Amino acid sequence: MRKFLLLMLFIACNTFAQDYQLIVSGYIGSGPSSCGSNNNGLKWIKAIFDDGSEDFLFNQPGGQFRNRTYSFSQIYSENKRLVGVKFRSVSRRRSSFGSCRSSRSSEKLVNVSSPSFHQVFTKNEIYESRINNGSATITVVQTTNAIRSNQSTLLTEKNENILSNQRDKESKLFKTSMYPNPSLDGKFSINISSKELTPVVVQIFDLLDRRKVFEEVKSGNTEYVFEFNSYPLKSGFYLVQVESGGKKQLKKLIIE
Repeated sequence: MRKFLLLMLFIACNTFAQDYQLIVSGYIGSGPSSCGSNNNGLKWIKAIFDDGSEDFLFNQPGGQFRNRTYSFSQIYSENKRLVGVKFRSVSRRRSSFGSCRSSRSSEKLVNVSSPSFHQVFTKNEIYESRINNGSATITVVQTTNAIRSNQSTLLTEKNENILSNQRDKESKLFKTSMYPNPSLDGKFSINISSKELTPVVVQIFDLLDRRKVFEEVKSGNTEYVFEFNSYPLKSGFYLVQVESGGKKQLKKLIIE
């Protein structure tokens, strides 16, 4: 009975801090003209929250950002409830006299909530109407970490250590690393170190084409290496998902 009460006390006294990662990847084309060296193309991307606050994922007040791919990400606490992502873009056109005078800008908001996986938005939904090409993919994924409250000090030292070790074991079930990242020639490796003999599933998603391009399962070990020496991944941004023992980790991969 005493063990049961200690277990119930542990469950009642633990809270869970849940963070989420916002990833915005896409491509922006160009307006009618490349003029306007200090003001042309994508200007900023903001995360919009339900309390009215905002946060820049990308901000380039001056210069040009056009005919380019991009990928920006940020991690937020669950206390910052995401409701949307806003894009500001500018297109330019030369006048009949050759001067760069015609400038149009727009700020467009798209609704996004957590979780959201590979939500696709067309250029007309996010960019100024004269921009000729582009789109964006928005992904919102949650990560959960167990955090012990101060009340759990009521547990005995012996049980506190046992439960604390179990918590650490769950939150650090495996580690993932990638090298090199960015990859200049498409060659890279994914290294996974697991604390248990559980199968590992690696999936790679193309964020621009919005499709899964790789999946492989390995098992029977605690150290795994997935090598990509000649795998046909084109230049762009990818999301790598590693799953083991019911836990998931996400990494952003860049192929240049």
